[in-house]
Amino acid sequence: SCWIAGVSFGTWIAMQLLMRRPEIDGFICVAPPSNLYDFSFLAPCPSSGLMVNGDKDRVVPSNSVADLSTKLKTQRGIKIDHEVIPGANHFFENKTDELTDVVGKYVDMRMAKAAKERDLKKEAEREKERERQRQREAEEGEVAVEDDGE
Repeated sequence: SCWIAGVSFGTWIAMQLLMRRPEIDGFICVAPPSNLYDFSFLAPCPSSGLMVNGDKDRVVPSNSVADLSTKLKTQRGIKIDHEVIPGANHFFENKTDELTDVVGKYVDMRMAKAAKERDLKKEAEREKERERQRQREAEEGEVAVEDDGE
């Protein structure tokens, strides 16, 4: 699994990379400056991810991050989670534990979901292989019956 993350202006750079690298499965944007930089290149956004900001951020107001998240959520199959950390400023001073908790829970949730999807895919592949084996055995049985009948 390949992920990308950025903080502040780094989120803009990270999202540029996201658009160029199809192997990226998810992203984390911390305090994305959607009020200062044009993120419209994310249409369509190729991956689901998390956007986090603080409600005391004087650089990036919460409503601009919420607007960006809402625009990206309208795309089929893409889920953008948006979390606001109460009392956090742009640098998450004295709120890094809360930031770590939000990001950690999100990544854990996505990893568990990916593992479940992989398990379901593997089981479907095993079932297809069992079906192919049953078909081969049935065909072999028909050939044996024909040989006996000669």
